[in-house]
Parts: sequence; structure tokens; C-alpha cells
Amino acid sequence: DLAAYLMKRTRRREISLGGDALDLGTGFAASLRRVLNQFKLRPVEETGGLLEELSCACDVPLPGKDLQSAELMTWEQLRALKAGGHGIGSHTFSHRVLATLSPEQQEREIKASRAELAARIGAEVLSFAYP
Repeated sequence: DLAAYLMKRTRRREISLGGDALDLGTGFAASLRRVLNQFKLRPVEETGGLLEELSCACDVPLPGKDLQSAELMTWEQLRALKAGGHGIGSHTFSHRVLATLSPEQQEREIKASRAELAARIGAEVLSFAYP
């Protein structure tokens, strides 16, 4: 989401990221896919500074945590969904791409997410949601 945010807000028609020239005009969709694939396919150890690099390339500052959280559901909204009979599934704790993590890191991400979600909604979490 942050990568798309930065790329949509830049005034530049082309940027360079990791040596790749990216067309943000007519080739926007393909360029966004290329950037997202870097996050999805490269080990997490190699992508730690990628958002900051993209922010600089786009000349667009990363949004603050308040804006990043503005479109997320609140804990109160999740509790209301659960009370209304909806199933709530966990995801990952920090939204890292599981395929880029070691099995131990994957386990920590999944378990921490499930534990926090269960504590916050006051109910057992039985399902896992993975896009």
C-alpha cells in the first residue's frame, strides 16, 4: 500500500529504483508490479530500506502512522464484527511477506498475530487469512 501511495503521488514520470528505470506514466501498473515483486520475492533482509529508497526516488515523504492507520479497522470495530457473528482470522503480525522469511520467523509472525488478535477481541481466533 505504501509503495502505491508513493508512486501515485509523485510528480515524476520516471524514477530509478535499484538500478531499474520505472515508467510511471503509461507504464504505471507494470512499474508498480515490479516494485511490489521486490517486496514479495526478495528476502526481507534485502528490502528493509526499500520504502525509504522509493520515497526518495519519488520525492514523496512516507506518510505518518496516523495516516497509515486511517483506513484500518479499529479494535472496537473488530469486536463489533465478532459480536455480530462474523469470523475473524489472523494474518501476520507485521505484514511481512511470509515467503521471504525463515520458518522460525514465519512461525513468530503467525503466532504473534493470532495471540494479539485474540487478546484484543476477547475471543479465540480459529482461522488464518493470507492473500
